[in-house]
Amino acid sequence: MTLPRQILPIFSSALLISILNIPALLAQAPIIPINTIIANNGTVSAGAVTFSEFKKVRYIPTPFAVENLNVGDFADIGVSATANADGTVSLVLTAIDPVSGLPAPLGGEFFRPITYRVTVNNPALRLHSVNQAFDAGAVATGNMLMVNAIYAVDLIPNSYGGLMQDTLQFGGATSRGASRPSADGTPGNTGSGGIRLPGGNLPTYTMASEFYGVVGRFGLPSSSNLNSINVAFTLVPTGSPVPTEVVNLGQPGDVGLFGRNFIANGFFADSATGFGVMTLTNYAQDGGAVVSLSSSNPALVPVPPTVTVPQGYWVAPFLAGPANSDVPVPVTLTASYNGRIQTQSFTANPATPLTLTSVYAQAQQGFIAANTFRIWVGLSRVNVSPATVQLTSSDPALIPVPASITIPALSLPGDINTSTVLVTGTSAVVATPVTLTATLNGQTVTSTITVPKTVDTVIITKAELVVKSGQLKVDALCSSRTSILTLYNDATGQVIGTMTFSGTNGLGGKFSFQGTVAPVTTLLLKTSVNGSTRSGISLK
Repeated sequence: MTLPRQILPIFSSALLISILNIPALLAQAPIIPINTIIANNGTVSAGAVTFSEFKKVRYIPTPFAVENLNVGDFADIGVSATANADGTVSLVLTAIDPVSGLPAPLGGEFFRPITYRVTVNNPALRLHSVNQAFDAGAVATGNMLMVNAIYAVDLIPNSYGGLMQDTLQFGGATSRGASRPSADGTPGNTGSGGIRLPGGNLPTYTMASEFYGVVGRFGLPSSSNLNSINVAFTLVPTGSPVPTEVVNLGQPGDVGLFGRNFIANGFFADSATGFGVMTLTNYAQDGGAVVSLSSSNPALVPVPPTVTVPQGYWVAPFLAGPANSDVPVPVTLTASYNGRIQTQSFTANPATPLTLTSVYAQAQQGFIAANTFRIWVGLSRVNVSPATVQLTSSDPALIPVPASITIPALSLPGDINTSTVLVTGTSAVVATPVTLTATLNGQTVTSTITVPKTVDTVIITKAELVVKSGQLKVDALCSSRTSILTLYNDATGQVIGTMTFSGTNGLGGKFSFQGTVAPVTTLLLKTSVNGSTRSGISLK
């Protein structure tokens, strides 16, 4: 979701940060595939900093209206960390070959958004500022655009505060933009030497990085080359002073309290559920910002006496109610902080029970593995507390489901990150209906999806027989990497052998066979998932 422009932070001063470079030491850091790190909940460390809690994200709001980007499965990204000679510590996201794991530049159109946690292991040090850069070999020609951006991850679900971005355009033009003043004292918000992290000097911070390339927007030839992204963090001693910054509830015309009308400003809240959001015009500094809060009708819509916006954040959720009434009643909430008062009036609707609205499965395509489904659970509204929904499947082999899914408190209905789960089943021999059942607080909803018969797409790309020795060599491509491929003599039906998986090819797999066979002129290739093809043989 895009952050409101009227509450973007403005810093009044900046501190010095060494201009980012990529020393030779960087190449010595071990590169680990990000899929491996995520699967093992792994970490990478350098100097006094550890990077952890890596997650692949489907979408982060970007400064451009970019569509149809190739998210992929992130198998072409590796992670490393290094302590640089200038005292900074870098997280490096390197383009790698998915099979070998060795560095291999990305090209064409791609989109890779990743979140991670940055933690300082030395209590005598704190995170102070961050800088970023494309690798020195990054190029964009023809009609090509590459963007590298970093974000602060806020408390509101799926809310990202844009911090800084670099843009490399076709023809070699480059630009940099930042929503915070430069840390090296450069005037303006270009972030030429990096920018200070929101909220002062912190021992830990959750960040998000994304980089992407866009091509073919004007029908011109396009090409690109991207080897790595370098995100460098500067540390300062604990207790280092943070310049004074004005943090308040907003200037006239800004919206600082959100009740029912919050949805009109790009987020979501509903007075019936009692979910509200407090916003500041800047990130809270050391110790956080404690905002006083009151309700014009505390018996109808109670609110906490204070709401603390934590250090490093500019928004904080709070509970207002839910409304204890049978009819709509007007209510005004009042917040005060730093000498400024803001009010928000809205109609408090009667509280409604939390109910299930739907459960269904959606077959996944693209970068998701075959026979994979996303199970969706729909709620009637934002849930004030965690909601645990029981799940069952009439055919757990085709569509397996977990015994339950817990939707975190204050989740938006239908949020793909909180209300869904990915499951992988088996191939369907014939089209088969499967019924899913979800239960919450005694209420049950069902839906039925027909799992289609699975048929592999398979082709023989090479078939050669050395007549004198009887040596047969066969190469094939299959849409499934996990299927079993068996070769037959098409004329006799005799089994020749099983092909061996030899690597990936796009979204499928490459297979090969080599062995001594009796005379054969035509091959029949069958897969374990209903696929088949025939091919003649080249004689040598």
